[in-house]
Amino acid sequence: MPPLPPRISKDEMPAPRDLRKQRHDEQNASELPTVPTQQKKKKKGHDDHSFISRRIHAPKGHGDALETNFAKLLDEAAHESDGYTINRYRMARKKLRRAQASHEEKLAVKDEEHASERAHDRFFDEQVRLSAVTGGPTLANPISRKMELERLALEKAARGEEMDAPPSMIEQAVFNSLTAGEMLATEKRLDLLPEELANTLTMQMGLQKIFMPRNELTDLLNLSRAPALSCRNLMHVVDLDLQHNQLKRLPHDFGQLVSLKRLVLQHNCLEALPDSFLWLTQLKHLDLSHNLFKYMTDHIGNLKSLEKLIIVKNMLMELPSTLPNLENMTFLDISGNGLAHLAIKPLTTSEDSTVTEAWEEVIDPSTKKKYYYNKVTKQSRASMPDSLKVAKASGGKLVPGTAAYNNKRKSLAAHGTPEWEAVVDAKQGTIFYQNNVSGDTSWTMPEVMDVLGKAAALVTFKCNDNTLRGLPESLSMLENLKTLEAKDNFLGKLPDDIGSMQGLRFVKVSNNELRDLPISMAKLTNLVELHLTSNQFTTLPAWIGDLKDVRRLMFGNNNLTTLPFKIGYLKNLEELQVFNNPLEYPPYELINEGMDQLQWALRRKYLEAVHGPSPVMNAHFYGIADEKIDLEPEFNDRIQQAVDKAAMTNELVLQQQGLFELPPAINELTELEILKLSANHLNSAPPHFEETLQSLQVLWLKNCEVQELDNSIGVLHHL
Repeated sequence: MPPLPPRISKDEMPAPRDLRKQRHDEQNASELPTVPTQQKKKKKGHDDHSFISRRIHAPKGHGDALETNFAKLLDEAAHESDGYTINRYRMARKKLRRAQASHEEKLAVKDEEHASERAHDRFFDEQVRLSAVTGGPTLANPISRKMELERLALEKAARGEEMDAPPSMIEQAVFNSLTAGEMLATEKRLDLLPEELANTLTMQMGLQKIFMPRNELTDLLNLSRAPALSCRNLMHVVDLDLQHNQLKRLPHDFGQLVSLKRLVLQHNCLEALPDSFLWLTQLKHLDLSHNLFKYMTDHIGNLKSLEKLIIVKNMLMELPSTLPNLENMTFLDISGNGLAHLAIKPLTTSEDSTVTEAWEEVIDPSTKKKYYYNKVTKQSRASMPDSLKVAKASGGKLVPGTAAYNNKRKSLAAHGTPEWEAVVDAKQGTIFYQNNVSGDTSWTMPEVMDVLGKAAALVTFKCNDNTLRGLPESLSMLENLKTLEAKDNFLGKLPDDIGSMQGLRFVKVSNNELRDLPISMAKLTNLVELHLTSNQFTTLPAWIGDLKDVRRLMFGNNNLTTLPFKIGYLKNLEELQVFNNPLEYPPYELINEGMDQLQWALRRKYLEAVHGPSPVMNAHFYGIADEKIDLEPEFNDRIQQAVDKAAMTNELVLQQQGLFELPPAINELTELEILKLSANHLNSAPPHFEETLQSLQVLWLKNCEVQELDNSIGVLHHL
């Protein structure tokens, strides 16, 4: 590019008196002298004003107009001496000077970028050539490692440092990258990648991990400070951790990190991802938490290998349209974004492969008969097609499936307008869905937007701390889902068919507005934890007692007056949380006695609810004065039958028999191993055990009101 002419300095501005002298000289001349385009620079104050017309280069497209106006004002200033013309001349001159400066600055930046790219290409090619000379690109290559260490030593000597001086933190990090393939620089106050890594990354081509959290990075690369370092030098990096920095953007060629599998960018200031991000086809872990994202690029659907996506604490307005395309994604966390819905807009493409055949009504001019012609398939028929029947039945209104509807949908898609979109009513705080083609509205999510369930590989889904009113029904299609978290939202209901996710093990929906649970949840037999804290439940379904594997039930801070009695049969239950509920049964006194006592009481309540209250058993005849006379014959027969059965099974069950003491026949069962005496009246006299019961291993005395045991319990050595 030819060199630019020198700028006109402020000192070259002509004074009013010079203009007046020039006017006087020109009036005496027979004709105006031609203004030369180039002259040697005169000293300040010289009466030759040829420098006024020196050509000043302006930006393309504006230079002609600016130069024309300036030439006109120059001519006026040469013939007029009033201050108004001179001021106009000065303003035009300043405007032209500013345009010239802006144009030169843009050209300089562009030239610098081109020169830097050419330098990168030459440098990279040279290092690849050197690596081929010294051997394959590997950290174990002793020649390459020796050359790099010698280079670092020479650079250290050039800076005037002693050769035996201790290495700096940056030098130590560079050395680690040579020996271990890792760049570890935590809290080093770095504002970009060290330029010392340039040769290391290009020659060795083996740096696999860069760990630089809690620094002061605003840009990953800086062409002016480290021109030899580019994203192409990082093509072998597998793990990149830049959390807790101040990154505002990523390089436009960030996609050249083609080997990247793990990328952590949490706690930065990022607002968008570069288009080249779609080249990261090997990326498996992406953490963008605590940034400033409002919208996620649709290119994210191209990351086919992505398994874990974390976008916590951003400002997302909606989910990207290509999110369901991540067929290998097993973990998705979109908590803390303020999302009002989980509807996904379909991609706005002008071409649609499912367009209904475009039929139109045609009248044959010769026969005056009516027939129907398809503009797409070039077919004709005498009877009316179904699509036209639907259109006519709707009274001219656009109906999905008709040619008019599809044509308008394609027209809107060409301008970036989707068929459906979610609308938030700010006054009422509600969500409804609007059809931009027909103008219809709906309170339920349309099928074309309810596609989150197509991410079939999901195992963990978290959407805590948003403003969701409901979850998509398509979630029930996630057969592999094991963890569902939707805490701190405004959920009024769960998907009706949630029970079809029979692999679900953890359901956490605390701090919502739930009042009941879908009946299909009774099928979740593998459920381990159910969190319903801080909702609006007044009762809980009885099927909760059928969740055999459940370990934690969290029902605190609701409006419960009773608990399902079948909870008493949950053998694996470890924690039951029921604080801040107006419970009538079980009372908090019983709950405080422990899990065993609580479950025993709930089981008795369940049996009473199913079979009625426990019968009152009278074991004796009573006289007029309520004196005890003799045992009832039926009681004797019942006890004898139980003893005879125990002689064969070694298990005697005498629960709820109204016993006040042990029957003597028990002492004859010398091989007895199990004795169940729960729910009797053994409080008056503690049961006495003979030595003939030494084989006893299990003894039940629940709810017998026994205050203390008899000393004879010591003979039961196998208990």
